[in-house]
Order: sequence, then structure tokens, then C-alpha cells
Amino acid sequence: MNSNSSSKNKLGALDVLTKKLGVSFYDASGKTRPFIDVLEDARQAWQRLSETEKVSYAKTIAGQYAMSGWLALMDTAPEKFNQIKDSVINSSGTAQRVATEMTDNVEGDVRRL
Repeated sequence: MNSNSSSKNKLGALDVLTKKLGVSFYDASGKTRPFIDVLEDARQAWQRLSETEKVSYAKTIAGQYAMSGWLALMDTAPEKFNQIKDSVINSSGTAQRVATEMTDNVEGDVRRL
């Protein structure tokens, strides 16, 4: 088997999520679903997997270096996941606020000038 046919048959992150886990990125009207909802569906589907499948799929979805983070997120207790979810939902605008605060000084004024 040559490398082209090998790569065509290899599942990517989206294929794993949609085909293997049955997670949908779009609602019935075709609009993109909120990312946190996609994660919740992935977590539910994750519970049905064997340990071998979890490791394999985590590596495909998140990559070699981030797979441990993905595994932790998928296997965390519901209460902890809800805390993470609330933090993500409530973080809207945080990056902009921090950037504004970091440049609200003489150095920032000089850079803008």
C-alpha cells in the first residue's frame, strides 16, 4: 500500500468525532453548534469506548502532545467538567480586557504613537 492510499484511509480528528463517536458539529438547521455542546456529546460517546480506542482516538483528535489533556477532559467527573464549561462560557472578552489593561500605560501609549 503506498502512502497516498494509506493517508486516504486514515481517520482524521473530525472523522473520529463524527463517524466513530457520532458527534455532530451542526444543528438541524445547518448552523454550527456551540463548541461546548460538541464536547459534551463527545464526552458521552467517549464513555462507550474501550481503553485502547480512547488512546488511539485521543492521539488522532488532539495529537501526540495534547492527547493527555484530551483524555483528562473526556474522563473528568461531570462536576469538574461543568466547572470548566462555566469558565469557558464566562471567559468571553477576557483576552481583550487583559490586552487593554497591559497596554494602558506609558509604554503602551508610546507603542501606539
